[in-house]
Amino acid sequence: MPLVIAAVPLASDWFSTRTLGEATLIAIGAFIAAYLVSLIWPRGHNPQVFGTLTAVAIVGGLAYMGSTGAGIALITLVALAALLAVAGILW
Repeated sequence: MPLVIAAVPLASDWFSTRTLGEATLIAIGAFIAAYLVSLIWPRGHNPQVFGTLTAVAIVGGLAYMGSTGAGIALITLVALAALLAVAGILW
C-alpha cells in the first residue's frame, strides 16, 4: 500500500506545467547540441550518429541526476526514435 501512495505525487508531478516546461527546454537544448555536434564532426566519421548520441547522453545524464523533466524528455526522444524507425521500415 505505501508504494501506491508514494506513486501518486510522482505521477501528479509529471504533468505539472513546470515539469513539462523543463522537459521542453531540455529537449530543445539537446537538439541544438546534437545539431552543433553533427556540424562540427568530420563527414567521414558519421556525424549524425554522434550528434544523436550527444543528445541522448545529455538528456540521460540529467535524468540520472534526478531531473523529472529530463526523464520525460528521454521518454519522448525514445518514442520519437521508435516512431521514425517504424516509419522508415514501412515507407
